[in-house]
Amino acid sequence: MAEGGKSAKDVFKKTLPKLINILGKDPPFSVVTASLNAEDLITDQELGAIKTKQGVERGSEVAYTLRDKIKDSDDPNACLLAICEIFESELVDNATLKKHGESMRTSISNGTAATPVQVPAVTPSAPPHPSAAALPPPRTNPNELGINDLVTVRTVLTEAMFGPVHWTDLGLSLGLFMPTLNVISRTNGDANDYLNLALQYWLQKKDNVTGTTWHNLIRAVRSTGDNAAADRIRGILRSRNINC
Repeated sequence: MAEGGKSAKDVFKKTLPKLINILGKDPPFSVVTASLNAEDLITDQELGAIKTKQGVERGSEVAYTLRDKIKDSDDPNACLLAICEIFESELVDNATLKKHGESMRTSISNGTAATPVQVPAVTPSAPPHPSAAALPPPRTNPNELGINDLVTVRTVLTEAMFGPVHWTDLGLSLGLFMPTLNVISRTNGDANDYLNLALQYWLQKKDNVTGTTWHNLIRAVRSTGDNAAADRIRGILRSRNINC
């Protein structure tokens, strides 16, 4: 039981209704459930059943599965803290979920009930302003690519006939850590989806990524052994008058 008499189960139970809608959406559903599965907080069988659901229903399945895990755990506090760590992970690009994770973790530490997270109302004409935590690092090199360049990067790789099956090697060469790639591999998709997600994390400068230029990408492609694709990328960029 947490300090002050508040159990981990009580803390999670108070936040649970606020998690259902968020966890039902993708993102963050795929990354969160893959991370939970990697930490044995959701079994393969449970995850398979959850993936047959959609929207709020699958969000509810995830939330109540986690509630039961906390309830049945020999160390409920550690179980909840592991869940919070996943919610607050850099891989999870959802500011509200991160706040819920932080709130529950603080509640366990302080022995107080989770503080409700206030989500500002959004009018149709004014999209929500992303939190600072959700923003990618500022560009320090004018030649660096950003998340808005994801479609262009993917298109160039396709035109260069780079094989998506090499997405793991490419991700490592770009600076992503193996645990990150393991999480990606557990999402519901194929090699093309994994490559897209790896490129997204690269452009967001996750893990040990130090540069997001075309030169970095060409060098990483070449490191996978696909020299032909690397040369084709360079040719495609030159034909479009893009520095590489």
